[in-house]
Amino acid sequence: RTNPEGCHRYKKEETCSANGEIPASAIIRYEMEHIASSTLDYAKEQNLTLMKKLIREFSDLKIPEKCMRDAVIKILNEVLDRSDAYQAKTVEFLHSLKNEAKLSSAASLESFRAIINGMSEKEKTIPKITTIVASLLARGVAVDLCQLRNIASYVDNGQHYPLFLLVLQQLHKQLGRTALLELFRNSDVDLMSSLPESDRSKDRMAEILEDRNLSFLYPLLRVQSELWKQIQADSNPQQFYKWIKENVEPGCYADSGFITAVMTVLLKYIGQETDKLTEDKKRVEKEKAAGVPVTMCFRRSSLAHVRKHTKTHTHTYIHSHTTRCGGRLKVMMVRSTERGIRS
Repeated sequence: RTNPEGCHRYKKEETCSANGEIPASAIIRYEMEHIASSTLDYAKEQNLTLMKKLIREFSDLKIPEKCMRDAVIKILNEVLDRSDAYQAKTVEFLHSLKNEAKLSSAASLESFRAIINGMSEKEKTIPKITTIVASLLARGVAVDLCQLRNIASYVDNGQHYPLFLLVLQQLHKQLGRTALLELFRNSDVDLMSSLPESDRSKDRMAEILEDRNLSFLYPLLRVQSELWKQIQADSNPQQFYKWIKENVEPGCYADSGFITAVMTVLLKYIGQETDKLTEDKKRVEKEKAAGVPVTMCFRRSSLAHVRKHTKTHTHTYIHSHTTRCGGRLKVMMVRSTERGIRS
């Protein structure tokens, strides 16, 4: 403890005393770090040794290539209800097999596809099977056992929804935002096709990505959604321009995607307003057309009332004169009255 030359082995803040004495806290911290480092190195060596042993023993089984797919499916099914650490070791083992040329890419892809297609059968026995499979797939993508585009093809047309989104979330957790964004862009995946048909709209997809903290995959999609909300709230051109200046990064202004988003929103709004005007015009024309029959009915009703009223008075008049003048005058009066009504 009084070795001045040994002071440099410890952290600078744990300075030695004037007589070269080293604080006990520095000694304890150093020893703990040394033990932890040694333990970690030993664990890595043991893990590497064990992995090599597993690969050697697996290779000794001499499984034919045509049966390798079934063997991997069996291995993956065995770890579905195990811990994350167990699943991580399994994927590491498969990755090592591939590096040793013991596992082909085709067998690996077919195995993952079979696991995806078998999820529905395991839903009753394994809770959250979709999340578990998504975690395995994400680990497989991370070590190049499969590609994002492969998984996307397995869930096309909304199959197994929301499996693909869960895979992206797991990759976000495992790799981080930057690595996932690069991976996603390089995969050239059509995310829209992985959604159910009822959700295949830009507005709906923007909401889904925002709920799952994946909006950064389609930044302009969120911008388009926000642009639409803004123009709906206030269509004043000055306010719309002000909102863009305050909420959109200047670097996006020249981006073709941003220009397309703005034009899409403007055309959509113009179309909506045009439809409203067309509907208003049709309604006015319909009301005008409906007014004609009403007027005709009113006129007919009035005419019928006049006729009835006229007949009543005419008969009274004729009756009074018939008494005075006889039947000949009565006939003349009736004919004259009928001609007057018809005219």
